[in-house]
Amino acid sequence: MKEWVAAGFVLSLHLIACGGTRAAPPPPRQDIATASSRGEPSEQQPPPREDGRLPDNAKPTGYRLELAVDPSEKGFTGRTRIDLLVPHPTKFVVLHGRNLRIRSARVITDGKTLAAAVRFRAALHSKGEADELVVTVPEALPAGPASLLFDYGAS
Repeated sequence: MKEWVAAGFVLSLHLIACGGTRAAPPPPRQDIATASSRGEPSEQQPPPREDGRLPDNAKPTGYRLELAVDPSEKGFTGRTRIDLLVPHPTKFVVLHGRNLRIRSARVITDGKTLAAAVRFRAALHSKGEADELVVTVPEALPAGPASLLFDYGAS
């Protein structure tokens, strides 16, 4: 039973990022819009959105999950690959995520692998929990396809 709950949690975590029908986003902050319109990456991470949705700086196109579930343990470990389409250069990708212990995060783009830093933050109308995961890379991801790779544990 625990493995189904754990697997359902992780699957829902990743599927949430896909979203469904999107409401019109609020107008972008001027500094981010200006940099993006010139094809330059913004040096500021996108702020949490008023509507609770994720920023539009990366669109998921596919997911691959590997889970290691031991029914005698409370949590589980896993590996996830999220394929993305990056519409304009960015150093940041924001995902929904909660109660994860990220062991490693990498981004593959243009044939190279970049180590990524991760930090959790609260969404704008969060109830005090850190429920967004901000992935930051040292150099901008170019517009086009990219992949996020995570090794993690969860409870």
